[in-house]
Amino acid sequence: MAEIREEAVEIRDKVILRGTLTLPEGASEENNVPAFIIMGGMAEGDRNGNFPEQKAMPNMYRELAHHLTELGFATLRCDRRGTWKSSGEQMKSGVVEGVEDLVAQVKYLEQNHSIDYHRIYACGHSEGALL
Repeated sequence: MAEIREEAVEIRDKVILRGTLTLPEGASEENNVPAFIIMGGMAEGDRNGNFPEQKAMPNMYRELAHHLTELGFATLRCDRRGTWKSSGEQMKSGVVEGVEDLVAQVKYLEQNHSIDYHRIYACGHSEGALL
């Protein structure tokens, strides 16, 4: 299995989104890689797809991120606006704010020299798929 690097990230835009960037082995400025942004649904799970308050810890987004990274993609997954470690007010956030946050994540990846900014994709579940 290839080595996976995970880095904590902080994306400052209208709010502060905190998340995890996962990079495959060898990703660098000389060897940039395509990336996926993993967008969760509207439930109050964390960036990894866990619901600690309900003691449900499937790690589904973390597992997806690691699988995609093993295939050679970087991945970015963030706590939704107003949940867990991201700032903002979740109850006052809708689709418009979700799009704003997705755009902020794309811009963040475009600035990372390990990422091929021509190949940034989004995948989502539930409301994340809508975005």
